[in-house]
Amino acid sequence: MSVVALQIMGMDFWRQFAKQEPVVTRDHRQLVDWVAHGKYAVGVAPETAEVTRYKKEVQALLQLPPPQEGIGLTTGFGGLALIDNPAHSNAAKLFVNWLLSKEGLTVYTKAGDIHSRRLDVPTDFLTPEIVRLPGFKYFDSEKEEFLLKEGDTYAEARTIFAGR
Repeated sequence: MSVVALQIMGMDFWRQFAKQEPVVTRDHRQLVDWVAHGKYAVGVAPETAEVTRYKKEVQALLQLPPPQEGIGLTTGFGGLALIDNPAHSNAAKLFVNWLLSKEGLTVYTKAGDIHSRRLDVPTDFLTPEIVRLPGFKYFDSEKEEFLLKEGDTYAEARTIFAGR
């Protein structure tokens, strides 16, 4: 939220948005179900994987392209960590090197239906809505400047959307 709130839309946008009394849910599947079944006309920031799953099962959703102002990029569930002093450090290094190669990331992106930041990894097998568009404005949402403000941004968002 912090990139969208701070860099793209601004907190004043969310204050005005909250005045429209939106319904808020933490259940990503429920959000998609509500929109697909017509309970609500619009769902803001549905989880891409849930939309993809629903479209494969039901095909009753229209997913709009990202806003022209831009969108944030994140590692999401795609982060990689290696513990200190692993039992088999050479094997760990070998695996990490393979995973970060074009071949490894192609396997990973196919399995997870996610777009790699490597430009040489193919995208022809991905769900079209998740393929980044050339020339489109993307923000690195894991830059230090955003991460340092994230706590304050979330606190303000909780205040803006209190009781929702």
